[in-house]
Amino acid sequence: MEVIINTPSTVKIEINVVLNADDLQSHFDLAYTKAAKTIEIAGFRKGKAPLAMIKRMYGEEIEYRELDTIANFFYQQIVREKKLRPVGEPLLADIKYNRGNSLSYVVHVEMLPEFSIQELTGISVQKIIHKVTDEEVANEIEYLRRTNATYSDVQQATDEEHIITFEIQELDENGLPIVGNKTEPIQVHLGDESKLAEIREGLKHSEVGKHYHITYTPQQGERQEPIDGKFEVLRIQKVTLPELNEEFVKKITKNKFSSMDEFRTSIRKDLETYWNDRSIRTVEDAIAAELVHRHPFEVPDSLVKGFTDGLLEEIKEKQPGKILPTNFDEQKFREENQVYSVWQAKWFLLRDKIREHLQLKIEDADFEKIAEEESKKIGVEKERLVAYYKNSKSLNEKILNDKMFTYLVSTAVITEKLDTELEESKIITS
Repeated sequence: MEVIINTPSTVKIEINVVLNADDLQSHFDLAYTKAAKTIEIAGFRKGKAPLAMIKRMYGEEIEYRELDTIANFFYQQIVREKKLRPVGEPLLADIKYNRGNSLSYVVHVEMLPEFSIQELTGISVQKIIHKVTDEEVANEIEYLRRTNATYSDVQQATDEEHIITFEIQELDENGLPIVGNKTEPIQVHLGDESKLAEIREGLKHSEVGKHYHITYTPQQGERQEPIDGKFEVLRIQKVTLPELNEEFVKKITKNKFSSMDEFRTSIRKDLETYWNDRSIRTVEDAIAAELVHRHPFEVPDSLVKGFTDGLLEEIKEKQPGKILPTNFDEQKFREENQVYSVWQAKWFLLRDKIREHLQLKIEDADFEKIAEEESKKIGVEKERLVAYYKNSKSLNEKILNDKMFTYLVSTAVITEKLDTELEESKIITS
C-alpha cells in the first residue's frame, strides 16, 4: 500500500492511496465466499457452485461491488496508523481500478485543528451589577397577580381591565369595505400599553356585537400609513385580579410564606439571584470571547454545519409536524448564522482543549454535592441521585464547564460597574 497525504488547509487533507494486487486479494476472496452463498447457477444447488466458476462468471462484478468497502477499510487503517483526527464524513473520489493489478483513490476529509493553548489568565472584563428596586419587586408581584387572574364574559368594557376580541375590516377612502382585507379575530388587553393606543382608546367603552370606526397606524410590517378600519367586537372579558392577601401569598408560595413582607423579601431574593446569575454568565461570555480571540485557528466546515443544523432543529421542534415552513429560506438562514456557528465551533474545540490543559477531572464529591442539594428539594434519596447523575452526560459537561470557568474567573481582572452607570454614560455620550 502506498499513501501520500496532502494538506490543502489546516483542517483539510487529501489521502492518496494506491493498493496493489496483494493488498486486494484477501478482501476479494472474502467477497467471493460471501457471494457464493447466494448465487444460483444451473446444475448446482444454491450456494454449492464451485468458487472457480463463480469467479469466472461473476468475479468482476463482485470485485467492483467490493471497492467501496475495501477503500473504507484501508482508510480506517491509515487513520489509526497515522493517528489522524478526522471529523465529519470522508469523501471518496477518483476511484481507479485496474483489475488484477491495482486500486487507487483519494479520500477528502476534514481534521480537527492543531493549536496550542495561549495565556489564559489576566483577562480584563467588566461585571455589570444590577440592584433590584422596589418597583421591580412590585412589577413581579403584579405579573403573578395577572397570571392568576380570573376572566368572565361581559357585554361592555367599563375600565382598562378588559380583554376585547375583535375583527378589523379595512375600509377604502370612501368608507367602503375592501374585499379580502379582513383580519382573523384579534385580542387586546385595554390596559396593555404595548398595544396601539388608537385601538385601545377606540374600544375603551365598547360593547359586544357593535362596530367602531377607528383609524390606526400599524407598528409592524411594511405599511406605515394610517389605516381606516371597522372594528367588530366579538367578545369582552372582565379581568379580575386576586387581592394581595394572606390567601394569595399561600397559594403562590405553596404555603411556604403567608405574610406580604415575607413574600416581598422572597421575590427580591429571587430577582437578585436572577440578576447575579445573568451577571456571571455575562462575565463568562466575555472571557470566552477573549479566549477565542487569543486562539486564531481554522475550524472544519462540517463542524460549523453541525451547529447550524442544531439551530434549524430548534426551529423545527417549534413548528407543526416538526418541519420547516414551506417559505423558509434555509440557505439564507445558514448564511445569516455563519458567523455565530463558526464562533460556536471554535469555542467548542477551545473549551475541550482548555479543560484538558487544566487537567480538570470529575470526582465523586462533585456528584454528591449536587445530589445533597437536589435531594432536599425533590425528596429523592441522595444515593439514587448520585447514581443517576454519574450517567448524565449533560451534567458531566456542566461540572467540567463550571470548574473551568471557576479557574478562568479567578484569574481574570474584573471591574464591577452598576448598570445604572452604564445607562447614564449612554445618555451623556448620545
